[in-house]
Amino acid sequence: MPRATKQPTLFQEGEIAALDPRLARLMQICGIEHLPPVHTRLLPLEQIVVPGEAQVMPSPRFIRSIELVGIRQPPSVAFDGGSAWDASDATYVVVMGRRRIVSARHLMAARDDARFKTIKCEVYEWNAPRLNAFLGLVENEQRSQSWITDVARLRQLIREGIAMTLDDLKAYGFHAKTIKGRLDIALLPNAILDQICAGMVSLDVAMQILRLKEGQLHRLETLVQDGEEVTADLVKSLLKRQVNQGLASVQTNLSQMWTAIPGTSPDAASTSLSSPTIQMLSSASNEPASLATVLALLKQFEVQTQHDPALQRVGTLTKVLIRNWR
Repeated sequence: MPRATKQPTLFQEGEIAALDPRLARLMQICGIEHLPPVHTRLLPLEQIVVPGEAQVMPSPRFIRSIELVGIRQPPSVAFDGGSAWDASDATYVVVMGRRRIVSARHLMAARDDARFKTIKCEVYEWNAPRLNAFLGLVENEQRSQSWITDVARLRQLIREGIAMTLDDLKAYGFHAKTIKGRLDIALLPNAILDQICAGMVSLDVAMQILRLKEGQLHRLETLVQDGEEVTADLVKSLLKRQVNQGLASVQTNLSQMWTAIPGTSPDAASTSLSSPTIQMLSSASNEPASLATVLALLKQFEVQTQHDPALQRVGTLTKVLIRNWR
């Protein structure tokens, strides 16, 4: 087997524990006195065991990505059995990278892809199950925060003028809806994007920013350029302003369309526009309203238009508004 390469260490294990009490506490919780030494090594795929492998189901796009570019980040494994950690009869249990190993096994079975007969891994000399569980949690947490890195990398590609379509990204294994969201964020104005890439904005807030129309988005950009921080409350206030402006426009358009309907008397228009739903829309346009409230009111009014042929045109407008605000 190829000779292992031992990773250089900046500190001895005891020195690390003395440097950071949190690490000492973690090792105490894991029931270990020092961290297992780590080596970089090529391992036969059949000697690697994936805990709960039947429940590990990498998506087709993930497997497609592995097939296209290979495993670019070595999985972490721990010595699990055999005469020695570096012996030819050794077996290893996956600590981090279960989907990568399972995808390699799938490609070996389905394509007989020789690239995956051996896998480059980070090998722990001995197994520490509690430490493994903790590292697995860390890996998942880091993955949940990787959207910021995705946005920053897309921003870089956009700045460098890389011509790549969503279909191209899908072909490389990216989930179409997810990568489109990341791309939309990467196309936001630079002042806003700087705060996002600096980790100052959560993914939920970034997705809320994408709902802002041009006017409110420009207002947010101006505020940020003047030194404001992008916060959930700031974005929420701009969304409310946008909704309220839309409601005022709805009331005006409904009034105009109603009076333009042939055969509609002023009295009938007055009666319709004084209906409970219209009155609620009017009231909401003067007060802050949540998006859910606006949609509920529009849906109520849209139902009313279904029962009167004269209101079909107004109903069509209402349907359009409901679709745009979802």
